[in-house]
Amino acid sequence: MWLLGLAECGPRALIAAAQGGYRIEEKTLARKLPGRLSAGMPCLAGSDLTCHELWREAAATGAGLMWRAGASPGLPALEVLPDGTCLSRLGPPGRLRKPGAAGITVRVAGYRLQDASGQVTETFARITTLLGPGAAPARELAELYRARWQTGTAAGAFKTGLKGAGIVLRSRPPGGAEQEI
Repeated sequence: MWLLGLAECGPRALIAAAQGGYRIEEKTLARKLPGRLSAGMPCLAGSDLTCHELWREAAATGAGLMWRAGASPGLPALEVLPDGTCLSRLGPPGRLRKPGAAGITVRVAGYRLQDASGQVTETFARITTLLGPGAAPARELAELYRARWQTGTAAGAFKTGLKGAGIVLRSRPPGGAEQEI
């Protein structure tokens, strides 16, 4: 069983969760959560969730999205902003292009991770609904995204607490597993 949660970074409190069987994709579970977002709420996510349809649903809530887009997100720079970020368009998937779905304007910030010796170990991009560098400078976005890892440690503690003697959940039927979660 998969469990996908929406959690606060600071206190690591679980706001909402969606669960489903192993055959259900993470993006499918994530589509159950945008209704729990609200205007102005920051929402950070990994690259597993970055897609046009889910972004559109989450952005419609007014939440401030900042999601990792991977190393090569295929987002062309349409306008370079003063802080080095750029505006781009998150295009719709092929099946939605014919019906006329429009691309979504996003702000892209590229980042490089370095090891202790200063060597670049990873390059990736983050996209956000916060389009203006005055309201959300690139440096502040980088610091905010780092807070996302706090929820990862909370999820790890949750898994460890449930695991016990090697059994993830005691309940076998989905209804029992949902109740236990």
